[in-house]
Amino acid sequence: MNIGIIGCGNIAQAHVKSLSILSQVKKIILFDVNKENIEKLLTLSERITQEAKSIKELALSSDAFIVCTPNNLHLKVIEEVLNYNKIPFLCEKPIASTLGESNKVLDIAPEKSIICFNYRFNYIISYIKSYVDSSNLGKCLYFSAEFNKDSALVRKNITWRDQSAQSLSSGALGDLSCHLLDTMCWITNSKINLNSISFTRGTRVKTKQGNKVEVDDNGYIFGHSIDETYFRIKASKSDESNLGLHFNIVFEKAEINYTTSHSDCIKVKRMNQVSEEIIKIDAKRKIEDPLRELPYWSDSFINIHEKWLDIMLHGEKHCLPTIKDGIHIQEVIDRLVA
Repeated sequence: MNIGIIGCGNIAQAHVKSLSILSQVKKIILFDVNKENIEKLLTLSERITQEAKSIKELALSSDAFIVCTPNNLHLKVIEEVLNYNKIPFLCEKPIASTLGESNKVLDIAPEKSIICFNYRFNYIISYIKSYVDSSNLGKCLYFSAEFNKDSALVRKNITWRDQSAQSLSSGALGDLSCHLLDTMCWITNSKINLNSISFTRGTRVKTKQGNKVEVDDNGYIFGHSIDETYFRIKASKSDESNLGLHFNIVFEKAEINYTTSHSDCIKVKRMNQVSEEIIKIDAKRKIEDPLRELPYWSDSFINIHEKWLDIMLHGEKHCLPTIKDGIHIQEVIDRLVA
């Protein structure tokens, strides 16, 4: 298959590295208004054999495409491609910068289009999901996920992610919490009760390069699912301690804990047993992970791409994150209005 990528910034690198090792991919076609971004990607893969001069050229040369532009451009880009060629797409999260735009994406999305909730395909998180589904743990009572980064402290350059044009879709809550909220819904097989949501957020790093930072860099979201699983989500890009991803998931019969400080093991404590079960994760990495990302982050793109390609090529049935799944998380983000 020929896969187009629109927007060739940092996240596009993960997609290119992944697609480059999949035999189903014959050609990777790039488009970006910033030629420097394209030049960087050209060094990553021998399968990039076409640099499109326009979105029309990319659309007509591709069997499917991936959207990696700033969030507020997602709808515009998708509409333009589909105007020339109605092909499936994989859209980086969140779907758009507003719920209204996200619903428009849903209305026009061809069959087999998905959102890139790649955390579902991380070896650690997918193992937790498999363990929960295959064990008799009872109802999930509480889900806590915390992801602490220091990127707002160490990255000094102002970028599109710091701008108000992204509305609530950027910042710590709009960016990091999307994955955490979807992970909760996926593991618990439930949806969030939108009327239960409360939150707090702030901006610790207020300026970069003399420009105002217009999005949050830390915050919490609280609430419960429609099945009354209570949750606590913390997302931060401005913490100096307790960095990494941390899960505490409490069921009626057991508690599951994971932290990236012990990256290769999941701990399960039964409510009626003294001993703790330690589950070792021994997956071999195919692609090295970048700094500040959770273990097996890069390989999660391989896993989601492979299943997406299987669906498009062979009609295989995989449980991939749908555009509707993305809409649900966008509904939550849309509630984060001060």
